[in-house]
Amino acid sequence: MSIELKNLDTLTPEAVAQKQTLLAQLLQEALPELDVSKGALHDIVLYLHAILSAKTSAELDRYKSAQSLLAVTQDPTLADESVVDKILSNYNVSRKGSMFTTGTVTLQFERDLAILIPSDTRFTFGTDTYRVSEAVVVCSTTSNQTPRLTPAKDGTFLYNVSVTAETAGILTPVTAGDTLLTDLGTVTAAWAAEDFTPGRDEESNTAMISRLAEGMATPCWGNRFQIAALLRQKIDTLTDLSVIGFGDEEMTRDQLTIFPVSVGGKADLYIKTALEYQTVPLPAMFTGILNGLEQWEVTVPAEVCPGCYRAVQASLENRTWPISEQTVIGGIGFTAGQILHLRFQTEDEALSRQVGDLVPFEITFAGQKDIHTAQAIFNDRDLMPVTEDALVRSAYPCWVSVTLQLSRDAGNEEEIQHAAANYIDSTGFVGGILTSELIRVLHPLLADGQQIDSIHLTSETWGPAGQNYRDAASQKLSVPYVPEQGITSRTTVFYTRNVTVKYSK
Repeated sequence: MSIELKNLDTLTPEAVAQKQTLLAQLLQEALPELDVSKGALHDIVLYLHAILSAKTSAELDRYKSAQSLLAVTQDPTLADESVVDKILSNYNVSRKGSMFTTGTVTLQFERDLAILIPSDTRFTFGTDTYRVSEAVVVCSTTSNQTPRLTPAKDGTFLYNVSVTAETAGILTPVTAGDTLLTDLGTVTAAWAAEDFTPGRDEESNTAMISRLAEGMATPCWGNRFQIAALLRQKIDTLTDLSVIGFGDEEMTRDQLTIFPVSVGGKADLYIKTALEYQTVPLPAMFTGILNGLEQWEVTVPAEVCPGCYRAVQASLENRTWPISEQTVIGGIGFTAGQILHLRFQTEDEALSRQVGDLVPFEITFAGQKDIHTAQAIFNDRDLMPVTEDALVRSAYPCWVSVTLQLSRDAGNEEEIQHAAANYIDSTGFVGGILTSELIRVLHPLLADGQQIDSIHLTSETWGPAGQNYRDAASQKLSVPYVPEQGITSRTTVFYTRNVTVKYSK
């Protein structure tokens, strides 16, 4: 609904009749000699004018209702975006704009020559287009200049270039290895070097109104609402946050005595921001050969990937291996201060390696954005109380896989997958996902005669010490309740792992 009426059929006959009667009375008083009780003047002129007057009155009623916080909260579709912006600006709540998807594309070349990558070079993935913002000349491997091509084992040459989507908002996800098309003639192949960082749609009226309580609170350190307002004002990528303090069962940092009794004075802030996969070059130390496999260890300093969930894989010369073991050896897991120790194995290449040799691998991490930025806010003594002890944590991730059974294929599979993933990724600390809510989100996207036969959800929750908690549901998928590990609905959020669409016929 918007303030302006688009269809006169929405006007009630009673409202039009009331306006017509009033107009007839006013005209009769001004011109007593006229008979306005019947005839063309009554049935055509006054009737048509009454419709216009009733339309104007209805729009004024809508506009007045749109100025009421209660009315807009009850019906977020009542007002246009500009009206909601004006109302909520009085309470320090402003609409979050859209963001662009970004990523890195690996380009493959057949020859070892200097290559020009012009500005505005475009790459397409499905219906989405990405482009290079600045022109770059990539030198050959024999040149003393940088940047240079990187030789690959198959005799080709590679170069990574950063790209940005032409259209803001959430697009079809691009994962590592996905092929992209380009008209750059010297390129023989192009693929995503890593998962692209997703963009963001412009914030809806509903999402803005849900932040009213936080926006009305003064953005400072004081209580849960004020802390939320403070972070939302400073971090654009923030989806949701949960403040855990004295008396909450998830708070264990304030149990400083030999008895498990909380003494207060500490706060843990679990936040959800945009998900990010980051690949970082790090030296791995060779520790020997076991069962025919080379053993490697890596120490990851806190500043490399603050608050990351896990190291996903190690790469070297276009080959990848999974991380077999991850341990927090410093700081607290899932925080900006954590220091990680990784172990992984590769094939024995019969090279003359010595124990202690360092080899530069590329390590890929999965985690959230801006954990270090959030922690820096609470380390600022000009802003925070001297006695304050606030620790920012990445909310524990619950990875959700969705299997949709549709009655038939109507060519709308990508749109449905996108909507389901967007719904899950935009949730905060909700504690569970209802299939009925997914049906409500997906129903407007179904074609005529197409139905949702079933929805099945599975999940895998990552704990702070490497634990995995799995679950499955067809009606409601709930967050695991393991308070002794700090895992509850107030510390755990949902992310989409994949959405699979099947058809009954």
